[in-house]
Amino acid sequence: MGVIMPTSPSPSISDNPVGVPLIGYNNIITSGSRVSALSPAVDGFPISNVANPATHLIWQGGVLTSGIDEVYLNVSGSAVPIDYIGIAGHNFGSGAIGLDVTAGGSPDVSLIGGFTLPTDDSPIIIRFAAAAYTQLTLRLDFDTVAPEIAVIYAGKLTPLERGIRVDVSHIPLPFGRVTRILNGMSEAGNFLGRLVLSESRASKAEFFAFTPTFYRSTIDAFLIAAQESPFFWAWAPSDYPLETGYSWLTADAQPEVSPDHRRIALTLEMAGIA
Repeated sequence: MGVIMPTSPSPSISDNPVGVPLIGYNNIITSGSRVSALSPAVDGFPISNVANPATHLIWQGGVLTSGIDEVYLNVSGSAVPIDYIGIAGHNFGSGAIGLDVTAGGSPDVSLIGGFTLPTDDSPIIIRFAAAAYTQLTLRLDFDTVAPEIAVIYAGKLTPLERGIRVDVSHIPLPFGRVTRILNGMSEAGNFLGRLVLSESRASKAEFFAFTPTFYRSTIDAFLIAAQESPFFWAWAPSDYPLETGYSWLTADAQPEVSPDHRRIALTLEMAGIA
């Protein structure tokens, strides 16, 4: 689905530099006490699973046969204002499930201008005006297919100071397909078919000229968190809002400081779900 913006962006959103990547790693949904759902879950698929970064553990609503289900995020007491919700491992596109986000538990106060119907099951980054909300609610409008979610993040997005380098090629995460394949071939050289053993996504984002202040105040904190936890990633949200991912680093990201101007170069190698 990609990046969902409110119908009338607030200054805190529209003032972000155009063309820079967004990283969603700040997350207060780290325990089951932070999340609950309107309908009881299917046995074995509790709502507390969405607080776990693993995507093989999912929540599945199962009591309602159709209508509006709601997932409540208890975001009170957050140390920072909240301006995004990240969702990965969902079935909103394939299940034709509409999505809305409201504040304060009231369905009358939408933060994104009403229900949106995702076009696929790719990770979603929902942006809205930053504030110290007490509760955020995901409203899910479904008919025949019950909603499923593997991961939910909520927190403050991190826009980077620079876009990716323009002098090197870049493979966006959704298109960086990596497959392990077993090909079958007969003794006569005929093609007998192939088995796809695994498929994933991979990308490398290269940056140049981060200022020392920005790197030390912002990027280093992200890299510390990324040693253990995945993150939501949008490499060019202003131009390609559909190309998002739920990612994790596959190599150590070490800053390269130029000895003359002290600006910093950095490479992020990642794999993920796209």
